[in-house]
Amino acid sequence: MSAPPPEAPTPDVPVPAVRPARRRRPWWWRATRALVGSVVGFVVLVTLASVVFNAVSRPASTLAAPSGADVTVDGTRVHYQRWGSQGTPIVLVHGFAESTLVWGPAAEVLARDHVVYAVDLAGYGYTEYSGHYTLDDQVALVDGFVRAMGLDHPILVGHSMGAAVVGGVALRHPSDVGGIVFVDGDGLPFADGNGRPRGRPAAGIIGTPYLVSAYRLVTRSTWLGGRLIESQCGSPCRGLTPGLVDQWLRPLRQGRRRPPYRAWRRAECCTSPRSSCGRSRCLAASCGEPTTCTRGAR
Repeated sequence: MSAPPPEAPTPDVPVPAVRPARRRRPWWWRATRALVGSVVGFVVLVTLASVVFNAVSRPASTLAAPSGADVTVDGTRVHYQRWGSQGTPIVLVHGFAESTLVWGPAAEVLARDHVVYAVDLAGYGYTEYSGHYTLDDQVALVDGFVRAMGLDHPILVGHSMGAAVVGGVALRHPSDVGGIVFVDGDGLPFADGNGRPRGRPAAGIIGTPYLVSAYRLVTRSTWLGGRLIESQCGSPCRGLTPGLVDQWLRPLRQGRRRPPYRAWRRAECCTSPRSSCGRSRCLAASCGEPTTCTRGAR
């Protein structure tokens, strides 16, 4: 009897690995991932929209002043307004984000007995954008304006940030000044206990596209700009018409407004209207000049 033929070798068949069942992520993990993705997508969308808006809404670099006159002070073209024809000269210095326009009603009253000048600081209103915007620069500009106009011991009136400027003129050039008035400002050193300039919460976003977009939207909208101006009034803004708001916003629409804002971030002066007027008088007393301090009330 013959032996059975040998069986053919059976090829090795790979056995598929058994994968463990995939565990479903917890609901909170899935919700967090979705939220983070939505936030990132929103930020990217807003950033792109802001960049595009800034590109298509680029304003004119500078605008011509609708009224007033100019004088050259140390190579800088300085814009000013004048009222009155006789009496003791008065020089009015505006605050942050303001111009000579804010002094109109008050200047008309003062002009009954005085020759009144309102001056635009460097980088504000229609004065030339010189690139020199520190407190020292503004003090030199106002004192140079007094000298260029040949004013004999004028009374300097400063509102808010302008109080720091007129106080600085009185401290550094007392022989050029007949008196100073602080209106809702004090001109105290803007620094902490270690002598470092104090920053502002919004200072870190000054150069971002978001703030540029928001700034252009506000300054181009009479309604938004009017609401913002009204919110800053120490008392009801009487006579604030859309036409007046548009005049106020016009110089703020110039493309070269951003450098002065960056200088304001590094300002060497305190412009808070909440500061004590008593301390303002102390600073002014060291000037040896007659001084008045006035404050608005809400």
